[in-house]
Amino acid sequence: MRILIVGAGYVGLATAVAMLRRGHEVMVVDCDATRIDDLKQGISPFKEPGLADALGGVIYANEIPPLEVWPVDLAFVCVPADGQDDGSLDTSTVEQVVAQLRGAQPDLPIVIRSTVPPGTSQRLGTIANPEFIREGHVVEDALRPDRIVVGSDSEEALLVMVEAWAPDNRLAQVVLGDDAVDDRLSVRCLVTDTISAELIKLATNGYYAARISYANMVADLCDAWGADRRDVLRGLGLGRYVGEYYLQAGLGFGGSCLPKDARALLAYGDAAGVDVSPVAAALAVNEARIDNTIAQIIVALGGGRLKDRRILILGRSFKPDSSDERGSQGLVLAERLEWLGAEVTAVDADGFTEDLLDETDCIVIAVPKAQFRELDYPEGVPIIDPWQVRT
Repeated sequence: MRILIVGAGYVGLATAVAMLRRGHEVMVVDCDATRIDDLKQGISPFKEPGLADALGGVIYANEIPPLEVWPVDLAFVCVPADGQDDGSLDTSTVEQVVAQLRGAQPDLPIVIRSTVPPGTSQRLGTIANPEFIREGHVVEDALRPDRIVVGSDSEEALLVMVEAWAPDNRLAQVVLGDDAVDDRLSVRCLVTDTISAELIKLATNGYYAARISYANMVADLCDAWGADRRDVLRGLGLGRYVGEYYLQAGLGFGGSCLPKDARALLAYGDAAGVDVSPVAAALAVNEARIDNTIAQIIVALGGGRLKDRRILILGRSFKPDSSDERGSQGLVLAERLEWLGAEVTAVDADGFTEDLLDETDCIVIAVPKAQFRELDYPEGVPIIDPWQVRT
């Protein structure tokens, strides 16, 4: 198949890897000229293991080509739908891309991979195929997806998606009842309507947010009672119906997806008159992690004001296996501390130098990176370690 992908962010490039490795001809389009030039030279815009090599063979362009000259079999829309002040998602860019594609090739099957409000694909007449990519694991998740969810009421569209995702998925079995698909190469698959597919993505991230906030609440209870938070959370995760993922206590969740999608789920739930208080509670607990950490810093420094106190924050990215600083809890903490008058230095592992440890009154480990576990921390300097990296 000849596949066009609009958007060269994490989702677009992960989709490109997935389609390329399945034997398709792939073109990625993005309006960011610098990013496209870098990609043409084999330079990945993100720190992702193996991504640059995995993209070898992709065609890049700054704009959608004339489709009457370069016709395609399928188009994936992977552009942002940013969160707005009220929590809702701005789909204007998604809609513009869909309109442009439809004007260029009216019969083109169009797939929305972007996270959008439920009802968007139904309104635009597109296929819903939400992504479940983890930053830091883009290539791994592209080649071996956690799951494939397709939303469409069109049998023709489903057949196109079967061809796109073949051969290593159960989509053919779901759509065609094909028992010949090798289950050893398969991933879990669900075919549903477009609204359900879109809600699955928002519900997934809302649930992840709730689990992380629950883990942080449990960690606070452990600290209050003198229990070992690691053992308690590990014991919780051993439960057959619980599992260990997203049960790590720390500074809270961040990034460009979980907070945005949780707020979107809250906004759309409220608009529909549905009680989504668990999501609201998850967001409230997450925001309180910053206040709790500031309180710990004040106590560690003997109480009083933070004005002119030197605080070193280790970790600028929102998670340990990524360089993405969007929605970083560490940077939110840095901003709050600066507002309180502290002198803050926030560094990631790449920008760290040993002398920084000797020029601070307090150290906060904001991201549980392995490099921070091995540091020779100075005696007498309080260390706030919400992730228990040093334990």
